[in-house]
Amino acid sequence: MKKLLFIFFFLINSLTFANHNIVDCNATYESDINAIFAAIGNNWNDYKSFVENRTGFDLSNCLENRFQSNGDVKCKYLDNNRAGYAIPGLSQIKIDKNWLNRQSATQKNRRACIAALMAHEFSHTCLADEGRAYTIDNPTFHWWKDKYNSTNTWDSCGLAN
Repeated sequence: MKKLLFIFFFLINSLTFANHNIVDCNATYESDINAIFAAIGNNWNDYKSFVENRTGFDLSNCLENRFQSNGDVKCKYLDNNRAGYAIPGLSQIKIDKNWLNRQSATQKNRRACIAALMAHEFSHTCLADEGRAYTIDNPTFHWWKDKYNSTNTWDSCGLAN
């Protein structure tokens, strides 16, 4: 029985915690970002079906890899009122600290917006253009909203599209 519990504990932890680097984010946002990595990464097929049904796009293996194993996030102050920034081909995205501070104090609402931004920016790292990235962020918000019963609206995120 002990061995079975150990194996179960090991499998749960290996599913939940991938190798993501989260840099310069305060503890609250780091917790949010880790929860988003885990929720989307561990529920990839559900998430993928939801987004693909709403966009008509086939989500790439690259985006799956970003959420499951190799996506990194750096929190920093960005210029030009950008919520986030990504360089195509790299695995790290940047999220604006001012944008994060404007998000809802309610965890499930805040996370819906952060998940949408992460999907948007990670799609850029997978070579998606701005139009395609904007097509992915809104369904990501609604997937989170439906799955975790958030009560905010898309407009409350402050993400243009």
